[in-house]
Amino acid sequence: MQKHPPDAYTPPGLEWWILRRLPKVSLAVTLAFGLAWWLIRLWPRQGPDAEVASQTLLAEYALLGGFIFFITMVVTVGIGCIFVSIMKGPRYSADSYVINDKEKPGPQKER
Repeated sequence: MQKHPPDAYTPPGLEWWILRRLPKVSLAVTLAFGLAWWLIRLWPRQGPDAEVASQTLLAEYALLGGFIFFITMVVTVGIGCIFVSIMKGPRYSADSYVINDKEKPGPQKER
C-alpha cells in the first residue's frame, strides 16, 4: 500500500474539540451528581419513617440511573471521537490490480 502525501489529510475538526473538553465536562457533571446525592441525603423530609426512606431510596435510584446513563454517553462519545480521528488519518491506496477482462483499457465511468 502506498501512503498519500501529507496534503491529502483531512484537518482536525469537531472531534478534537469534543475530546479535549470531555474530561472537564465529565468531572463537572460527576460533581453535580455527587452534590445532588448529598442533597438527597441531607434534605429534611416530613412523614412516616418508612415513606421517607422509600422516597429517598427512589430518588437515589433515579440519580444512579442518570449517572450510569451519563457515563455510558461519555464513553460512547469518546469512542466516536477516536474513531473519527482515526478515519481522518492518512489515506492509503492499494497497489493496482490489473484486470484482464476489461472491455476497454483505461478508466471506467460509473453509471
